[in-house]
Amino acid sequence: KGELLKLITYLARNKAMEMLSEEGVLKRRKKLEQLNTVYQYIEMHYTEAITNCELAQLVHLSEGRFCHIFKESAGAAPQQYINEIRLHKAMKLLKQDALTATEVAEAVGFMDYNNFGRMFRKYYGYTPLEARKKTHVGGKAQQ
Repeated sequence: KGELLKLITYLARNKAMEMLSEEGVLKRRKKLEQLNTVYQYIEMHYTEAITNCELAQLVHLSEGRFCHIFKESAGAAPQQYINEIRLHKAMKLLKQDALTATEVAEAVGFMDYNNFGRMFRKYYGYTPLEARKKTHVGGKAQQ
């Protein structure tokens, strides 16, 4: 009887853990689906001023809850993620050599060139002008 009771207890615990695990997976999947809307919105509007409140409203969450879920998903706070998107886009534009560094900053949504320069240097380890020089040799872009 004792061994049978242990077996039943073991099976019941495993089934309960399995159900909790499946529920957790479903919750995470739902959160990710909600955030896909946010990621798409950021990709389409990164050149504009975007607030955490605005993003939270897209997915019908409080700002605090949204920031927590977003950071858990993206590994960065929403504003940090947006700035990283802007910096990646800026690097692409700098490689094209069609715009000045100031124009690139404005084109990707930075309103203050000094802030853009500081963030760019912190993220890449060199200034936007140095980035342009690195990608161009003799007037031709490197591949």
